[in-house]
Amino acid sequence: DWQKINNQASNELSKEIKEAINTLQDEKSSLTAQTTACAILAKDKSGGKILLKLASENKLTEIHKNEIAKYIFDNEDQTIRIAATSYFPKAGRKALLSIDKILNTNGLVENGAKLFANKCATCHKVGNIGKDIGPELTQIKNKFDKTGLLDAIIHPNAGIVFGYEPWIITTKNNQATYGLLVSEGQTIVIKDVTGNRTVIPQSEVVEKKRQNISLMPDAYSLGLSEKDLADLATYLFSIKSE
Repeated sequence: DWQKINNQASNELSKEIKEAINTLQDEKSSLTAQTTACAILAKDKSGGKILLKLASENKLTEIHKNEIAKYIFDNEDQTIRIAATSYFPKAGRKALLSIDKILNTNGLVENGAKLFANKCATCHKVGNIGKDIGPELTQIKNKFDKTGLLDAIIHPNAGIVFGYEPWIITTKNNQATYGLLVSEGQTIVIKDVTGNRTVIPQSEVVEKKRQNISLMPDAYSLGLSEKDLADLATYLFSIKSE
């Protein structure tokens, strides 16, 4: 809870971040002070991780979330930026994307290949292109039809692939690590969306919590239009089986 977050040893946090946490948890602090604290935390790597943890536990008000959303999508940590799309409102979303309309749009393989390289390859692989963080997509057409693929891109939280559920690990020094669970024994190994791995001794773990929200940002957050999705699906389904 709020008190637990404040009471845990936090030697690695700056004075400014500690004060922001105190302000955010203090019910007597003014709304102006709390929104200022939200901004401070949202801009900071450690602060951003703390906000993700609080958001995952429904410990933030809508006012907090709206203020945090102004800054957290510019956080220097890519993992935080991507995870934030599942917890905080992002301005600019328009009408819902229509799968029927996408299916009836002629997709271009060449455009889809460029979109994959620019939007998807940071986490997924097709052949030798991309990173091995999310599910491998070379033979995705053998697992999904186009409708299923598009639904997974537009609504990634609806069906998280087993083994790709994100976790939040909180340690005694009040640090929160967000990512995929690679292994667990005497240490816990977490992989973030850039592929970097963090090794955490079990003796330092205060809490380990699986999230029900995908690490993958949805199509809206990726800035994909219906035409983009038609191109991307056409490209992925054009890849020949080896």
